[in-house]
Amino acid sequence: MALLVLSILVTGFFLFQAPVWCCAVNRDGTLCRNNSAGLLLGCSKRQHKWQKLRMTIVPNAWRQMNRGLWASPREGLTTLGAIVGMLSAVAATAISVAGQFAGKA
Repeated sequence: MALLVLSILVTGFFLFQAPVWCCAVNRDGTLCRNNSAGLLLGCSKRQHKWQKLRMTIVPNAWRQMNRGLWASPREGLTTLGAIVGMLSAVAATAISVAGQFAGKA
């Protein structure tokens, strides 16, 4: 149970608090270099916040979002940390569910 809680906290940190570049697409096609909090939130510009949120929901924009997730080593490590946190949460949930079913047998 503790592993699940810690995994969720780590994933939440990387998705909503880790310091990264915004990486929303500017009008000229370049990536925004303003500071942002987390992989899913944009910088202080309102349009960039909506653009990053839309990129996570709309399948056609996933390619643009993926481009920003690996923009620099810092973003790459943050992305890997979020992926590892999510995989850890899934594994902890599977272990917890398997343990409950084993206890009932």
